Amino acid sequence: MNHLEENHEDELSLFSPPPANTGIQRREWIEFRPTNQISADAPLDFSIPSQSAAYMDLKRSSLKVKLRLLKADGTSVAKDTNVALVNLSLQALFSEVECSLQQTPVAQMGSNYPFKAYIDTLLETGASDKVLLDSQLFKRDTAGHLDDANVQGGANQGLYRRSLYTREGRILEMEGPLHLDVFRQHRLLLNGIPLTLKLWPSKNAFRLMSSDDDAAYRVQILDAAFKVCLQTPNAGVLMAHSKLLGDATAMYPFVTSHFKTASVSKGEYGFIENNLFQGDVPSQLIVALVSSEAFSGSYKRSPFNFQGFDCNFLGLYVDGQSYPSQPLQPNFAGRNYVDAYRTLATFRDDVDVSLLDYAAERRLSTGNQIRDAPAGERDRPDVRQVSQSDARGSISTRLATMNNREVERALRDQHVRAICADELVRPQRPQTYVVNTDPCSRPGTHWTVFRFPLQGPPEFFDSLGNRPGDYHRRFEEVLGPTYLYTPDAVQPEDSNTCGAYCIHFVRERHGSRSFQEILNDFSTVDLRDNDRKVKKFIRGRIGTTRRGWSAKAVRTIANDGK
Repeated sequence: MNHLEENHEDELSLFSPPPANTGIQRREWIEFRPTNQISADAPLDFSIPSQSAAYMDLKRSSLKVKLRLLKADGTSVAKDTNVALVNLSLQALFSEVECSLQQTPVAQMGSNYPFKAYIDTLLETGASDKVLLDSQLFKRDTAGHLDDANVQGGANQGLYRRSLYTREGRILEMEGPLHLDVFRQHRLLLNGIPLTLKLWPSKNAFRLMSSDDDAAYRVQILDAAFKVCLQTPNAGVLMAHSKLLGDATAMYPFVTSHFKTASVSKGEYGFIENNLFQGDVPSQLIVALVSSEAFSGSYKRSPFNFQGFDCNFLGLYVDGQSYPSQPLQPNFAGRNYVDAYRTLATFRDDVDVSLLDYAAERRLSTGNQIRDAPAGERDRPDVRQVSQSDARGSISTRLATMNNREVERALRDQHVRAICADELVRPQRPQTYVVNTDPCSRPGTHWTVFRFPLQGPPEFFDSLGNRPGDYHRRFEEVLGPTYLYTPDAVQPEDSNTCGAYCIHFVRERHGSRSFQEILNDFSTVDLRDNDRKVKKFIRGRIGTTRRGWSAKAVRTIANDGK
């Protein structure tokens, strides 16, 4: 028996009028000013009274703010003042937003509101949302330079573009939605329900960026208004709802999100959290890593610089089962992280973060999908039963464990400098540098050696066996058309001993051993043994093993720029 009902698309409905929404008679936006006086450290309080006939549309409501930037002495900033607002400036103004309906709290995010707003914006908007983004002063920071706080002469073009809106004491006006869970649901709020909001200000060091050592700039909010969207239903709908309320309860299903923060101490390269969730297991998990200085607020750090910190393992286990089926194991140093990148598609198909941006900025490390949720439907609640389970999260990293001072201290007899990638220039010979593959605005990932002897071709030593152009094109430009390099890896990808390999290479090279002889100290097969060996080398107990090294150990090449 055929149970299918015949139908056709609207393009063939030539004799039927289009449906009309007659349930809503009028839609308007009413501005409500704060009930308290606007001051530097006080929260903004809004009290929206109950409406007699109109319903509140929270999803279409928005916050409007006027502000300007001031110096420490209270005067307006000049044209060339080195200060600008951080990205997504409207949302970064407030550290916490409280919302109550009929004096019942429905939104309490703690002091993590800016991060929720930024993550929502990053994962749920695209290039087509230009009006929504620009009105909140969302100007993308330059990939790889999010922590470049030099407004006038730095490489962060997004920071510079934002500074144009506030220079010379200009008044900036912004408007955008509140990123509260209850504001994301589509159902209208019944008449007769009052709404209260309290917005706590962020620290100036959090919402502003400046490379000045004595930065004390501040934001002055001149005016604020909450624009409530009111929709008035027709009389029939009002009467029907009134009757139904006598026997039933109005339902407002929406997806709630919770933030959990944890600190990983410096020097620790693993993190395990048991009993990760209190109560129900969520449908999705977003993991972001940010430096503690930026998280707390610093004029010289972007709070939204979600870095990878060379995380090489991320696992989530619920009742002993891994989600996804295999833990994510990105390798940022080796440019292998597509599995982690593709998790962004669990939010929407057109997330405006390219693979190159993901590598350069590492904005979000992953988005683990625990239970099925169609892409683009995060606002729709999953009404299936959610179990209370034992959940455990695990993160491990491989970092360049030595900082520049430690490297220079170990090589003080060789008078070698340890520098960032963007500090490298072609030097006067002879000269040797230990160079990190990250720019100065980043925490540092991997150490390499650039050696420029008095005579002969330059030398590039990389314990991971990568070519200089794999990191930066400028590395090849500094080396010139002909140079020596290491063709094979001697260090395991998940190891953090790159600094030790560089120290050993520099010491031995300054001791008149050849490039080839130093490479012969290590195997290209048993890389774990190389790690144990290099630690002994650093302690002065040098042993030599020459097994398994490729015959192409040293090659002089012509740099073709590819």
